[in-house]
Amino acid sequence: MAEKSKPQPLRLDIQADFLPRNGQSRTRKYDEGVQKVKISLYAKSTSSMSSSAGQQASVAHGLKILLVEPDAMLGETYQQAFEHSGHTVFWGKTAQEGLHILDENQVDLIISELQLAMHNGLEFLYELRTYNDWRDIPVIVLTHVPPISLQMTKALSSNLGVVAYHYKPLTKLQDLIHSVEQISVIV
Repeated sequence: MAEKSKPQPLRLDIQADFLPRNGQSRTRKYDEGVQKVKISLYAKSTSSMSSSAGQQASVAHGLKILLVEPDAMLGETYQQAFEHSGHTVFWGKTAQEGLHILDENQVDLIISELQLAMHNGLEFLYELRTYNDWRDIPVIVLTHVPPISLQMTKALSSNLGVVAYHYKPLTKLQDLIHSVEQISVIV
């Protein structure tokens, strides 16, 4: 019997400079107060999370994902994780960028934050539903906004095409990748 190889973890390293809250220049040197932080995130690879050959085959083709995430560090983390899982990611930092990406590309899935500049995420989702070309694209909400009640989640699901709601402080990267994989089996 052939020995199964142990799945390799997905490793994402991100380096960021955090400045004091007083808004001073980004050009400050390390010894003048800039804190350098390195964050490493780990998740199981896609192949180790899929339980059947059928699921692996459907993930292999990959989804085209629109990611609307204003936070640069999180956006890059999610983009790398999804691309590592075999998906194509179009990343916009605002609702306007997301709409422009949708105008230029056909996507299979939208992952969006609700707290967006100028255009909040709910307005963005409502706007998506007004266009026939985008009306049926499934949406995963990934946000810092806690679900106020089960009713809010039900309303989002029925009216805005939200298939999953992830509260960022409680969501592991692996859980988000799993939600995307479940959709990739359907699409």
